[in-house]
Amino acid sequence: MENSAPLYPILYIWKLIELMHDFQNENTIRSRCMENCQILRDSIVNKFPNFQVTAKSVILVGETSENSMAILPQDIVRVLPVSQGDNLNRGIVINLPHLIVEVNGIILDPSFETFSLTNKRYFESFDSAREYCQERNLNDFVNHLSEQESQIRFNEFNNHAELLNSNSRWNFSRGSSSRQYCGNQLDYIEPRFSIMQF
Repeated sequence: MENSAPLYPILYIWKLIELMHDFQNENTIRSRCMENCQILRDSIVNKFPNFQVTAKSVILVGETSENSMAILPQDIVRVLPVSQGDNLNRGIVINLPHLIVEVNGIILDPSFETFSLTNKRYFESFDSAREYCQERNLNDFVNHLSEQESQIRFNEFNNHAELLNSNSRWNFSRGSSSRQYCGNQLDYIEPRFSIMQF
């Protein structure tokens, strides 16, 4: 396969995200969207410098399912139970804030815990997320979106996204924990890529 083939970047990015999700799923990784975006964004920018790659802070609304991670961190998400037959583990989730990577206008979510949700919607503004929740009578979420604390956290994540986009590395409050996590994930990914000759 030649690197200049149009399909190569798509396959490369798809495989990278798949391996990231495998690592996170196998290790029950949660609440690491900043680091996951750093790895994905840096990998794409280094491999395909002509691509438009941007980290973005978003509000995510989705549904849990049997394939979703069983426990989502309650300090970051709110879950509303949904009565759907006997499936007691199903619920609607709001994740505020969350970081994703946008590549040439396409949203990529490198975090398995949120990627595994179904019927996902990503919003870049409170107004659009609030309108979506109001249309679905998700009043608890509408109230959550109106809290000043939510808006402060969203703005903090916007600042993190700006740091990522300015190519600043590991400037997060977790410090060495972030570096170790990223190193472990890259150690998992790199040998699997070399087997595939990417």
